[in-house]
Amino acid sequence: MPLRICIYLALLMLSLGCSNEDVSGVSPLKNISLNVSFINFEEKLLTAGEIPRSTIFRFPFISGHIWGITSTENIIIEELNEAGKINLELNESIFTNDTKPESISIVAANDGLEVFPTDTKFGRLGTFAYSPEGLLNSARSYSLFDAEYNVSFMLIYVDKASTIARVLPDVDVDITIDLDLKQKGFYAVKFEDNKHTAFNPSKNVYFAIDNITVSRATMPSITLESKKTCSTLKCR
Repeated sequence: MPLRICIYLALLMLSLGCSNEDVSGVSPLKNISLNVSFINFEEKLLTAGEIPRSTIFRFPFISGHIWGITSTENIIIEELNEAGKINLELNESIFTNDTKPESISIVAANDGLEVFPTDTKFGRLGTFAYSPEGLLNSARSYSLFDAEYNVSFMLIYVDKASTIARVLPDVDVDITIDLDLKQKGFYAVKFEDNKHTAFNPSKNVYFAIDNITVSRATMPSITLESKKTCSTLKCR
């Protein structure tokens, strides 16, 4: 075989071995830059509205499950940058001794969640916001939203290549989870057509805030510190 062809094949194999993208084309995320906007969740429509510069965006963690009660500790706390965005660095350094990925919880197993390998440690980032002025509080809903694909999504971490599956009994329709994640890391998981699947988000992504009008009289008080408890704010 000519030397030139041998060199080409060797370089090709090396590039495939070093790729961060799995065979399905879905890659783990190292970071993500989020625009911030109000949204009508029912219509999946971003709406106008001023986001206070003092807004605090906090990300607790749900260990060993995809839904349920979040940690009282916020493993990421961010504010708007000069461009009006929030940037999240997604790596293992954000975890703490008290808040970290864990094997499937008893609640998750009882809910019918299936994870393989069974010793996979995983979890999901929660999404919340708070503004001292009273505009944003726990009465609102928050989500990540990809405006290009018109889907809500969440960020899930796994500590190894794994599969996560579940069929959720619902009143009207079954909602499925079908995740086949080829390596450890954070993944974007979208909800579309009653199914949760991993995907590569576009660059047009948002921290989306429900545009409902909330009375300031319903506001709980809260004190936030980096990686501390969320005091009187209800965690989900």
